[in-house]
Amino acid sequence: MEFGESQTKPASRFVHGEWHLALRMCAWRIETRDAVLAASEDQRETIQAFLESTVLGSVESIEVSNPSLDISIQFSSGFRILTFSYSTNNDEQWLLFTPGDRVLTVYGRGRSHEGRSDEPRYEPE
Repeated sequence: MEFGESQTKPASRFVHGEWHLALRMCAWRIETRDAVLAASEDQRETIQAFLESTVLGSVESIEVSNPSLDISIQFSSGFRILTFSYSTNNDEQWLLFTPGDRVLTVYGRGRSHEGRSDEPRYEPE
């Protein structure tokens, strides 16, 4: 997911936002107050069609749950994205790339590490 102004880097073939959220080894869903609209185990085509036809709007709030570090992002459109850690392995659950080439990496068991995005990430024990 891309947030903020588009950023291009000379060595990259991708265009990212000022903030970039990558969901990796976690379950997730997008919902409103009344319905679950898309989820991580849906068919790729279903997810893609939903995302291409949906405007999430601006971020209104972000909540991080302890101890898992699952996140809930509420958008101005009424949509909400929720993540769920589904293992206690040390896999990367989600990563938030921020301005200034920083990245917050969240692992299983609620572990996290913040560092430069152009350096190898911390591998929890």
